[in-house]
Amino acid sequence: MGAPSRKLRVLVVDDERFVIRALQRGLKDTAEVVACVSVEEALALLAIDHGYDVVLSDLGLEGRTGMELFHALEGEHPHLQRRFILMTGGYAAGDEHGVEILSKPFDLQGARALIARVAAEADAWSETR
Repeated sequence: MGAPSRKLRVLVVDDERFVIRALQRGLKDTAEVVACVSVEEALALLAIDHGYDVVLSDLGLEGRTGMELFHALEGEHPHLQRRFILMTGGYAAGDEHGVEILSKPFDLQGARALIARVAAEADAWSETR
């Protein structure tokens, strides 16, 4: 699979600023990264702008978890559930819900490949509906 013809839009939800900065730097050639530090901030942003190719959320956020964000999308933005990747440094039940997992620590090449694959698969699924 070649490089995408346009930059992807990726919403990153993580309360660790160094993870956000690493993803912004590592994805700058292939994606526009918008960052939030909490589930509440992400949901407020999604209420006005839900045009993301991928939502990449940490599992262990302060307050509500990344899985809670995934479930919250079901009501207003179910199309984003197919575009959801959960980052975690430990066990995650995400795969039991069909959620892609990006294990921390991760290498940026692997993260880029996973983001591109999830976006492409969601686009292909959307085109068949």
